[in-house]
Amino acid sequence: MRCRAVWEAVQRQAAHWTLPRAGYALKGWTIGAGPPLYFVNGFAGTAALHALVAWLLRDQYRSVLYDVELAGPNGPTTLADFTTDLLDAATLQGDATFSVYGSTFGGMVAVQAAAVAGDRVERLILQSVPIRGRLTPAEWLLARCCRRSLRPLAQFPLRIAVQTQNHRRWFPPLDPDRWSFFLETTGKLPTGLPARQALAWHGRDLSSLLPSITQPVLFVDTEGTGLRLSQSQAELREGLSQAREERLHSTGLHPYLTHPHRMVKLIQSFCPVECSTSHKSKPGELETS
Repeated sequence: MRCRAVWEAVQRQAAHWTLPRAGYALKGWTIGAGPPLYFVNGFAGTAALHALVAWLLRDQYRSVLYDVELAGPNGPTTLADFTTDLLDAATLQGDATFSVYGSTFGGMVAVQAAAVAGDRVERLILQSVPIRGRLTPAEWLLARCCRRSLRPLAQFPLRIAVQTQNHRRWFPPLDPDRWSFFLETTGKLPTGLPARQALAWHGRDLSSLLPSITQPVLFVDTEGTGLRLSQSQAELREGLSQAREERLHSTGLHPYLTHPHRMVKLIQSFCPVECSTSHKSKPGELETS
């Protein structure tokens, strides 16, 4: 599967939609037929990174991908803001209920959505999700300084070196296109977005929300999380009574891009097509492009 060709096919076949917000917008793509499955981007992630999985699922699920597009100095500031974006996107799509896949920061958004809108979120697929966030003083200062920046992440000093150190080893060696696609796609992000994600993550503790979450939860465990994140995710997993865990070895933090077929099998086993029978309310007023 060639990433660029699949992403182009997704863009051609998907329904395009936009959702204006205060000072920014959500830009989305909806593809496939069946129960709705929303993909919430992880830290410094993009909708394009989920294209391979969405493409493989298109005959069984209606996948909803979206990006936060900053147009100026304003944007989502808190975890509640990112959660409201998800819920409002589902309302726009006409989805009364839906399932959510979220990794890293996107997983925190998914957990909060399940807690505050338990009647809407059917199932959670969580990968490399911390129960709480804490930036160092230097990280906090850097995020504060960058939160209004529209400068592409590709121009951030040492960005490629850091991403290579953290992620390169997990990408298929016989398909260099995936690695270059990852660098190119994430490099287009405005620096202000991951800075805002980091600030929204900082100081948040999800432990108080866990008793209210009764939906089935699938934890996807991968390499590359680091000791602190692994311990934090273990605490999150223990606090959710309906959780089960599956291990995906040799995939790194982006299994939906490095090994999409394996990710798809997990999704299909955890959320069979018949799991949702009342996922649509009235048709959403999509703004297509």
